[in-house]
Amino acid sequence: MYDETIQRALARLKMQPIELPAPHLAWLVDNFRSDECQSIILTGTAGDGKTYHCRRVWLELGGTIEDWNGGEKIQRLSLGSRQLIVVKDLSELRSDESKPLIEQMAWDVADPNSPRVYLMAANHGQLLEKMKTAGSDKTTSALVEVVENLLVVG
Repeated sequence: MYDETIQRALARLKMQPIELPAPHLAWLVDNFRSDECQSIILTGTAGDGKTYHCRRVWLELGGTIEDWNGGEKIQRLSLGSRQLIVVKDLSELRSDESKPLIEQMAWDVADPNSPRVYLMAANHGQLLEKMKTAGSDKTTSALVEVVENLLVVG
């Protein structure tokens, strides 16, 4: 992962990172602090800053850098009565990991009272591929259709 590689190099060399403006970061953090927060999927190509934004949201909401760097592909953080589930990079998950995650996410997104919200980083193609191989139940299929329409139509 690009962001994690940079973070390890900075720590090893004891250097401060160059911070570029991230105009949507405050909006992301505010979303997850809100009582009506919504799950978010960050898409793009390699190097666009998806993992960077996930890490920064994680830290802003009280997660630790030690936990973030602990090697887990999926991070969990308590947000009051809800749990934030952060997927650093969907492409790193095996299908036996991504399939139940996507199915649960579909059910949670459909339920406004769900105790879980998601922040997921995924390349466009990987996102569609993993979603299309997830469950074929009505709720998962609806999520796949919405995401596909957003990626194709905008």
